[in-house]
Amino acid sequence: MGLNPAKSTWDIAKQQAALQLRAHKTSDSGHTRGHPRGFVFPPPLALQLLLHAPPIELELRRLNREFTLFVLRQPVECDGNTYDADNVALPIDRWTRHPAQTPQERPVCRLSVHQARAMARNQGLHVYTDGSHTSRSSGAAYVAFGRGTTIQAVGRYRVQGATSAYSTELVAFTEALIYLRVHYTDCLSVLQAIASPHCLDPRVQSMRELMAQISASRQIQAFHVPGHRGLFGNEIADYLAERACRVGLVRTVPQSVRDVRARLRQEMIANWARDWSEHNTSTELYKWTPDVTNLPAYYPPNRHLVTLLTGHGGFPSYFFRFGLMDEAICPCGGESMTIDHYFTVCPLTAHLVSQLRYSADLATDDRRRVLADDRNRALLTWMVAVISDDLPDISHTTHGTLFCHRTGPLAQNGEDISSTRVGRARIVAAPDHGPAYPDDYDPGQRSATSAWTPPPDTRMEAEEWTGADAHMRTSRRLQCGSPDSPGPSGARER
Repeated sequence: MGLNPAKSTWDIAKQQAALQLRAHKTSDSGHTRGHPRGFVFPPPLALQLLLHAPPIELELRRLNREFTLFVLRQPVECDGNTYDADNVALPIDRWTRHPAQTPQERPVCRLSVHQARAMARNQGLHVYTDGSHTSRSSGAAYVAFGRGTTIQAVGRYRVQGATSAYSTELVAFTEALIYLRVHYTDCLSVLQAIASPHCLDPRVQSMRELMAQISASRQIQAFHVPGHRGLFGNEIADYLAERACRVGLVRTVPQSVRDVRARLRQEMIANWARDWSEHNTSTELYKWTPDVTNLPAYYPPNRHLVTLLTGHGGFPSYFFRFGLMDEAICPCGGESMTIDHYFTVCPLTAHLVSQLRYSADLATDDRRRVLADDRNRALLTWMVAVISDDLPDISHTTHGTLFCHRTGPLAQNGEDISSTRVGRARIVAAPDHGPAYPDDYDPGQRSATSAWTPPPDTRMEAEEWTGADAHMRTSRRLQCGSPDSPGPSGARER
């Protein structure tokens, strides 16, 4: 059957859907204590990178160009080159002719070195072929022997447009067929293509037709002989193929569908990398993965590492960003506006950071070496678990503020006091609760030494202290019921 673009498009759509489903499952399974499920979902760009899935718009653009070239047979541009349908070896449609008129596949016969040397002494015309391909040049050649070592014909061809040794072997085999009586070659892939009923390469189909024409008047056999094993005819063909890269008749081969698709995908990845470098340098993930063209094999990582690499997860900085915290305060008591806090000054993770290899890279914007180490990834996973365990539970919060509770003696008679952060508290409130403050309450009327008990429907944290020259009062509102008596409002303190 010919190329089915609908099947190709459907396959890529299913692949993208599966990746998105996997991403949702990863996010949903990442619910830990105190982390609401909806808030640990990494951004789409980060998910695409972690899952080795290029953006869907780039995939669709590539598929559209494949459809234009392979089905509509119109030229397309790719990386500065123009690909035309006439220069692409599109698969043949086997149903365009009757099966009785289709050249039959031919079995492969592989010879050992001993068998090849013995058969070379038989009477007949023996033709050896070989192809040579490098990134700089390509060549193909054949040499025909009569009885013994008498050379009757030589063909050398400089192949243009070749992308593999297989392409050059096809040229050598095709050119040798017109000289063929008994054909020897060391290219097993060509013989297997001729023998395979599933090979729809039009170049192979042309060779089958040539072999069928020759078989009508004479016997033809194809054998595979070991390459580079001292067989005289094969060594001569190999030498001529290498020389043909520089001196020989020019032959141009069409591009295979596989090669064109690879080029289109390479351009898509290059566009993805350029977009990632231009618009995502400020993201947390860019520090760990700045190069999209060389994604690690261990991506996608486990759910703990996903939250650390993206910065989307159970971190005070993330909760503060979405208004779930009034302050980005780490459980250690320090300010934690970024993930870097845990790599520099946080005492909760210091014992893990000290064990990381290449820890000096954490102070830079290129942390690939840190993440590439298996032991480091295990330590980073442990670090996220430590941070998550010390965070309060906010998974059922509907409205309210996480606050820090300070204790210390009240200032009396001008005495100095010390205020120490000793813990954390959390109020979980019912969504239909009323306002927190009474309309007639004025917190400014309180003195520095007064004590105030909030009404049953309010909770006020008052941080007061006096120093030698300054006085400060901080009040924070929590919309909830009394923490001491939850009552019908359903509020509770954790």
